[in-house]
Amino acid sequence: MKWPPHAHLVRTLVVRELTLRYRGSMLGWAWALITPLVTVAVLSFVFGHVLGVRWPGAQATTYPVFLFSGLVVHGFLSDVIVRAPTLVTGNPNYVHKTPFPLAALAWIMICELLVPLVVGAVIVMAVALLLGFDLEATVLLAPLVLAPVVGYGLALGWLIAALGVYLRDLMHVTTLIATGMLFFSPVLYPLSSVPEFLQPFYYLNPTTAVVENFRAVALSGETPGAVALISPLAAATLIALCCYALFRRLEKGFVDVM
Repeated sequence: MKWPPHAHLVRTLVVRELTLRYRGSMLGWAWALITPLVTVAVLSFVFGHVLGVRWPGAQATTYPVFLFSGLVVHGFLSDVIVRAPTLVTGNPNYVHKTPFPLAALAWIMICELLVPLVVGAVIVMAVALLLGFDLEATVLLAPLVLAPVVGYGLALGWLIAALGVYLRDLMHVTTLIATGMLFFSPVLYPLSSVPEFLQPFYYLNPTTAVVENFRAVALSGETPGAVALISPLAAATLIALCCYALFRRLEKGFVDVM
């Protein structure tokens, strides 16, 4: 599998999708900043002020930056999960009329969603500075610790897109899955608040390890151990390769089903 396959085609379609997303809107690309900031403001009020959620050793005023750092990762994977069921079924012409590389649809979606992910990561660091965090040199590791979400995103994209062709009800289930991933991950609250015997199960959620590592390097100035850095990336790569193979296998029946 080349990285990415059909690069020129992927690049062209990504630019088209990004252009169409904000075309005709009054604020245009400003929505890429407004949407996450409003979301963080609302959730910070509910969980930070009303429910009083706190991060260990951190002041109450820093809750928004811890929240935002988790939402950036979860938002990326959540968008993948919600959009993937119709990735193939929503493009029947690619299946029936043209020799289109259907596996590239996942790359197009991932590259498009990387824009808000990168923007969000930059906002996290900007807000951290405004709230008095001292950003250490470890922040340079942010791209490395965020890299696994690309692999997980591709894996989920290929898996759910392929299953979505055969299981049309899947689109109604994925929203529930995305919501469950939010509440059963250390996005809205710290992992330390979870009973110790349940914490290992949280790492079955691909969001958990990435969020914890991102906060460590961006907010705490800590360098995760080699195992903590390499394990998510290795797992994401392996799972993505397996899901790609499954997609190619199930792809043979797409024309008959659609």
